[in-house]
Amino acid sequence: MNFTSRFIFIAILFVCTLKVTLADEWIATMICGASLELQVQHINDQGRQLLSWSPMSTYSGDKLCDESEVICIKDVEYDKYACQTASFDFKIQYGHVWSRYIHIDLFTVKSSKTILDGIPASFTPLFM
Repeated sequence: MNFTSRFIFIAILFVCTLKVTLADEWIATMICGASLELQVQHINDQGRQLLSWSPMSTYSGDKLCDESEVICIKDVEYDKYACQTASFDFKIQYGHVWSRYIHIDLFTVKSSKTILDGIPASFTPLFM
């Protein structure tokens, strides 16, 4: 493959990847009750995937995938502040490509005496 062909191939690959990434919607929500849970939702024209992570769901460095194995999460670090606020750093895998670290601050609101509802937050992962 000569230089021009290689350049065109890379340019087409970049544009296709960019299109898919821009069409996708990523939402994170924190659930806090008896235990802390991070939910990551991915939505596009091909469907919706939901991934639920908790500190007990993976060991250090292991990845956790949704049922269809379309999206995965790994390297989750968090700071929790009494269930109202938590900061998360993590990586997302989509299409067998890992993102850079994502930092997101999530919040909850009290919906009853015992339940804290998560406030959804959109984010845009940058894939390597």
